Amino acid sequence: MPRRFSEQKKMTVGELLENDDTDLEGISDASSHDGSSMKESLFESDSEEEVDMKAKKKSDEESNKMRIFLFRNSEPVNNISDQWMAKSFVDGKYVRYDLNQPSELLHRTSTSAFKSDPPLTVIGSRMCEVIGEAFISRDIEFDAVYCSPSLRCIQTAHKLISMQKKRVPLRIEPMLYSFCEIHRLGIPQFMSESELATNEIAIDKNYEPFFKLNDLMTLRTENCLHFQERSHQAIQHIAKAAPPRGNILVVTHACNIHAIARALKSESGDKVTTLEMHKARQFYPYCSLVCMKPCSRHSWTQVANVIPAMNCTDFTTRFNHHFLSPR
Repeated sequence: MPRRFSEQKKMTVGELLENDDTDLEGISDASSHDGSSMKESLFESDSEEEVDMKAKKKSDEESNKMRIFLFRNSEPVNNISDQWMAKSFVDGKYVRYDLNQPSELLHRTSTSAFKSDPPLTVIGSRMCEVIGEAFISRDIEFDAVYCSPSLRCIQTAHKLISMQKKRVPLRIEPMLYSFCEIHRLGIPQFMSESELATNEIAIDKNYEPFFKLNDLMTLRTENCLHFQERSHQAIQHIAKAAPPRGNILVVTHACNIHAIARALKSESGDKVTTLEMHKARQFYPYCSLVCMKPCSRHSWTQVANVIPAMNCTDFTTRFNHHFLSPR
C-alpha cells in the first residue's frame, strides 16, 4: 500500500501570487511619499532593481523545480474502426482502406498483435509533431520521458520529442498501463525492446521499471482501488527516479492521468470511482495535457496554459477541469 499524502496545507498558486502582490503594493505605496524629485527618482530606480531581482529569483526558482507533464496518447488506428485489421489485410498483405491509416505498419514479429495494441493514425502522428513544435516554441525540453508499454503511448512519446535537441531515450514503465477492466481484449502482447529498436525507437535499457511486463498479467482482475494505488505508486517511482529538477514527460492513458493528477492535487488522496475510470476518455481527449509542479514537500499544483490547446471542428485537446477537480 502506498503512503498517503500529508495533511499539510497546500499553498496554491493564488496564495503565491497574493504574496508577490503584497510586496509590489508596498513598493508602490512607498514611491508615492512626498520628497524631492531627485529622491523620488533614486527611490524609483532602487524599486525597479528590487522588482527585477525578485523576478529573476522567482524565475530561477521555477526553472529549478520539477514539472511533470501528464500527456494522453494520440489517436490510435482502432479509433477509425474496431474492424480495421480485418479490412486492412488482403491475402496477408497490409492495404489501408482509409487514408488516416499509416501507409506502412511497424515491423513486428506478429502482425496479429496490432489488434489489441494498434499504432497511431496519420493524423494522430501529425498531432504529436505539431504539439512537439509547440513545446519547443515555449523553450520546453524534456529531461526524462516515461510511457506506458502500449504502442500508442510509445509512438506518441517518440513523436513528441523527435524534434528536440536533447536526445532522450524512452523509459517504458508497465505501471503506467491503463485500467485493465476497460479493455475487453485483455492485456496486449506488447512490442519487445528489439522490435522497438528495429523501428528506430530509442529505449533506455538501463531504466529499472517498478513493474515488469510479465507482472502485468496479474492485474487482469484489479479493481478501481488497486488501479488507483498502482497509479500512485507509479508516479512516486517516477518522481524518485527522475532528475530532481527539469521537465518530466509521462505519456499514458486517460484514466491514468485522472488517477495520478487527482492524487497529486488532493491533500487527502481523493478516491476515484470505477465510473470515472470508464468516463475518463470523454474528458481527457487525445493529446490532452495536465502539467503539475510541487508547491510544497507533499503537495502539487496544476500549471495552466503551458502550451495552447489544439482545436479542430468538434475536437479539442483541452481536458475538462471540472472532471479533474475533487468532488
